[in-house]
Amino acid sequence: MASRLGRLRRWKRRELLRIAARDLLGRSDLPTVGRELAALAEACLGGALAIAEPTMRIAVIGMGKLGGMELNYSSDVDVLFVHDGSTDDAERTARRLLQVMAEPTEDGIVFRTDADLRPEGRAGALSRTLDGYEAWWTRWRRPGSSRPC
Repeated sequence: MASRLGRLRRWKRRELLRIAARDLLGRSDLPTVGRELAALAEACLGGALAIAEPTMRIAVIGMGKLGGMELNYSSDVDVLFVHDGSTDDAERTARRLLQVMAEPTEDGIVFRTDADLRPEGRAGALSRTLDGYEAWWTRWRRPGSSRPC
């Protein structure tokens, strides 16, 4: 397991160096750099999910700058988790993925990763089913608006 964690972190650093070199040499413009950083974060999330070894179907949804493909060098990665199956298994998988991404090792971290944009923030469930998100949205949106209260 430790070698998989180290490989993911070292690969991320090499890719970050490649993106930064293109940026500093003027070969990539700002929008391109943002997209490349977001693609790097997405690939890292995929690697972290594989390391977390989910036992059910789970999706990691990029929010904020990641979702908008506008990441910058100091951005954290905002995510939501959506699953099919056991909520307990999904919570375990989501927690493990967050740990893989953000826990410091001798190789550093992958990305600072934040799941607090979910409904109810830190007090809310870490992962929900699609029906669970829909029920939350239906309950909390303002009448006549697509925006929550």
